[in-house]
Amino acid sequence: MEGFRLLDNNPLLGHYRVKMALDFRGYPYGHTSVWQMVALYKEAHPPAPPHQRPSNPDERPQHATAPHQVWYVDVWYLVKIAGHWLYSILLFDGYSRALVGAGYFDRQNLSRVVQVCHQAIAQWGAPDAVVSDNAGVFLALSPCLQALHIRWEPIARGHPWQNLAEGGFSIHRRMLDAYVAGCTDRESVYRQHAQFVQDYQFWRHWAHKRTDAEGRIYYLSPEVILGNA
Repeated sequence: MEGFRLLDNNPLLGHYRVKMALDFRGYPYGHTSVWQMVALYKEAHPPAPPHQRPSNPDERPQHATAPHQVWYVDVWYLVKIAGHWLYSILLFDGYSRALVGAGYFDRQNLSRVVQVCHQAIAQWGAPDAVVSDNAGVFLALSPCLQALHIRWEPIARGHPWQNLAEGGFSIHRRMLDAYVAGCTDRESVYRQHAQFVQDYQFWRHWAHKRTDAEGRIYYLSPEVILGNA
């Protein structure tokens, strides 16, 4: 009854927390007994079904059907050295997942973002649109893009998943973190960042899954997808 009273007051508790509470009250039951008690309670008191929020197509990320239709840009905080942050600016192609522009800097301002965009456009040509968040540096970039007849498409506030560089490619942000973890000077961060950019172009992606004539599965890298443009 003591366990049931605990669950009446805290219906979301799991069996580990119920066991800790019972142990504290002097009831040293084993895990199996407590698990059975909690399972019995949850069966008798099923939770209310979660509220299903209707999907809104307007909230989805832009869909690219060919290379260089939509590019996604974001700024990453890398590491702090001597009390100052170092930043990475990465520009992804939405179709191939390839890095079309990248830079490692000690500041995040318009000149740095323009430098990355200039590098990408000089190599690949201009995309149809660039997607970013609503940071001041991208607001300042907008007139530069318009002069090149490139649409600037800011995400809706509170919808980070619309920028694939921020949401859809988050696993690669974690990989970049792993590359620069433990770096203690700017030169080593620079080398590791450059290595990440090179390695990234050869990582396979689930969207590039293919099957050959004999039914065997293989993956194309972002660089191969973009190179075939």
